[in-house]
Amino acid sequence: MCEASAFYKNQESEETLILKDVALLKPEEENLWFLVNIFGEQKEIHAKLLEINLLQHKIIFQKI
Repeated sequence: MCEASAFYKNQESEETLILKDVALLKPEEENLWFLVNIFGEQKEIHAKLLEINLLQHKIIFQKI
């Protein structure tokens, strides 16, 4: 599978899970993201995108 998990990263570089198995990541407007996983669970978050690491299957955001 090619899904990734989305995380928030804090100042201490600790990661907190937002959503597992993300299949869709869609920008809605500046710093507003819509995420949907393979099970249909949806989340909308206000965050800055820091990194997408496809080898590690991670999408990293920073809360704003």
